[in-house]
Amino acid sequence: MNEDKAGGDSADIEHLSKAVVRLSNELAAVRQELAEAKRELRSRDDQVRVMNLVDRITGLGNPRAFEHALDAEVHRAGRYGGPMCLVLAAIDGLEGIASHLGQEQADDVLRCFARVVGNETRKSDLACRVGDNRFMLMLTHTPTEMAAGITERIRRAFAAAAPGIAATSATASFGHADWREGDDAPSLVQRVEKAFGSARAAGGDRVESA
Repeated sequence: MNEDKAGGDSADIEHLSKAVVRLSNELAAVRQELAEAKRELRSRDDQVRVMNLVDRITGLGNPRAFEHALDAEVHRAGRYGGPMCLVLAAIDGLEGIASHLGQEQADDVLRCFARVVGNETRKSDLACRVGDNRFMLMLTHTPTEMAAGITERIRRAFAAAAPGIAATSATASFGHADWREGDDAPSLVQRVEKAFGSARAAGGDRVESA
């Protein structure tokens, strides 16, 4: 009888061991699924955050992205010094393209401009669409002479590329201003607005500095 009891106990222990192993495996699988779900959730959150900072038509940064970046860059320049240039640009005659050829063609011209900007700037620079037809370029660690060269290349490249997009000519105007000791974000923007206004007042399709 003792042998029967011992055999029964052994079977129970074996059965219990198998159950423990099965439950452990199921728990590990649940933990794996939970970890994957958390990673996916973080990925979706990252996508939402990115979408909240990107212009849907051009793929450039939007006004929110520009404001955050400008504040950070002006703070950095004020603390550590070093050149930084801000550029304001707009496409000349975009409203006419929208009126005569339709908004879809005007959007194609905006995308063309964004591609040219991407080709002519560096990864460390930031380009944002801050209005219907207003773009801000933040050229980091860039002195005046270099900034003028970059904006001039963009102007020429866009003037050459635009007719192939809209079957009509399109040019762009630019104003740029260097960060100066004591500048905050509003004072820098005010000077770049002044330079841009000079470019437009002179007939457009040009680069002016302030």
